[in-house]
Amino acid sequence: MKCDQFLPLLETGGRLSRWRARRHAARCSHCADVLARWASLKKELAQDVLDPTPLSDWERSMWMRAAEANGSRERPRPAIARWRVTWPRGAGIALAAACVVIIAVIVVRQKPAEIVENPQPPPPSTTTPAELSRVVSAVKVEPSGQTEALAELSAGVDRLADEMQSLRRKAERAGAREQVAVVLNRFEWR
Repeated sequence: MKCDQFLPLLETGGRLSRWRARRHAARCSHCADVLARWASLKKELAQDVLDPTPLSDWERSMWMRAAEANGSRERPRPAIARWRVTWPRGAGIALAAACVVIIAVIVVRQKPAEIVENPQPPPPSTTTPAELSRVVSAVKVEPSGQTEALAELSAGVDRLADEMQSLRRKAERAGAREQVAVVLNRFEWR
């Protein structure tokens, strides 16, 4: 340790630095003398703080003028500005923003209960071709007043009704054939 580092380390250093400074003072006569004078000065100042001497009239007037001059100025600003974001304040702001984003995502992703993505198809119609032709004939209007598209549509519906009737007959025949085959398979011919 150097002698010029002794006093600063003794007063502002950590535990180890203060111990090293006292050990240096025990070995160095110059630093031991500085330590003794420093201790007496601190003791004198401590006494003066506990029992201050009264100010003279001139010292008091100077003190008051300085206080009045300082009082007329603006209020001193705080060392840390209010708008300055410190670490805890910044962490709190970031946490609040993250919570808002999470809540927004949850709300946006929720689907209302009324909306059904895949609606069930309507049950198949049990209308027979005869009923369908009655409905079509009831809707028919004089052909002279229809446009060509409506006439083509009506013709298409008629063809569809005829085709459905023929398919129904074929299905009935196929069903009857299957029933006959089942009955014949029950009885074996020997």
